[in-house]
Amino acid sequence: MRKFIFGHLTDNAKIDIAEHIFLFLRNQFRHWDVIELDYLPDEDYSFHILSQAISKCSMNNKQYICFGNWYLDNINYSGDENIGRRSQNTRKQLKKRMRRLNEVGNLAVKIGKEKEEINYYMGLYQQVRAKSWKHPEMDPAFHEDFRRIMAEKGWLRFGFLTLNGSPIAVQIRIVCNRTAYFMNTAHDSKYENFSPGTLLRTEFTKYLIDADNVLEIDTLKGDEPYKKEWTPKRRERRGITVFNNNLKGCLLAILMTKALPIFNRFEAMRKFKTRLSTSLDVRN
Repeated sequence: MRKFIFGHLTDNAKIDIAEHIFLFLRNQFRHWDVIELDYLPDEDYSFHILSQAISKCSMNNKQYICFGNWYLDNINYSGDENIGRRSQNTRKQLKKRMRRLNEVGNLAVKIGKEKEEINYYMGLYQQVRAKSWKHPEMDPAFHEDFRRIMAEKGWLRFGFLTLNGSPIAVQIRIVCNRTAYFMNTAHDSKYENFSPGTLLRTEFTKYLIDADNVLEIDTLKGDEPYKKEWTPKRRERRGITVFNNNLKGCLLAILMTKALPIFNRFEAMRKFKTRLSTSLDVRN
């Protein structure tokens, strides 16, 4: 559960509705231990509305920052000008990487958006992903259905960087209401030192600005370092964990609000937790 839908109500009305929902969960429907409200956006006040409602219900909760959402808006210039706005070092590195890969073979960028070719594009995407550092996608049927729906609407874009005709990097974008949303990305680990993903992202962004005439680029979740250079504005996505006043809920509240903060103060313990999470392939 990530977002409540309130319609066009005032903020006070939204808080009242959310308060009634949480009162029902607190007093009547008791068959739950924890409610996680993740990735709540700052810009539409969802986090603040739900936070106030939970507070008015006197429910034990933990609030936290999930990650940053980096974006670039007010794009009224060309793709080349967008590159020109990056730092001198970034532009220099792009030219160097492009030159090095061109020395290896014939480099090309292909953008695919035809819905009739979606099977071909998704096949290439899976081909590159299988050679990347990434795990297989969780719930592949959901991802496939989502991409097909986006393709039917004309919103789906695939970008491929090919070397001697073979794809070595792939990226997926959704373009809607003149906003480009950066979705999936993968590249062949064999070419890691050439930064093929960076090269493809640069050329793909030029296409989105010049051909799709986007006004905004939204990189969605994550605080990866490159985003600060290319999409310098940051919004926060926050979360609220609500604990039920039962045995499990109280124990989890103690663990998450008392024990884990102490645990995370010590570097050795943080490293142990990271190694354990990685080995179990679970989210921290």
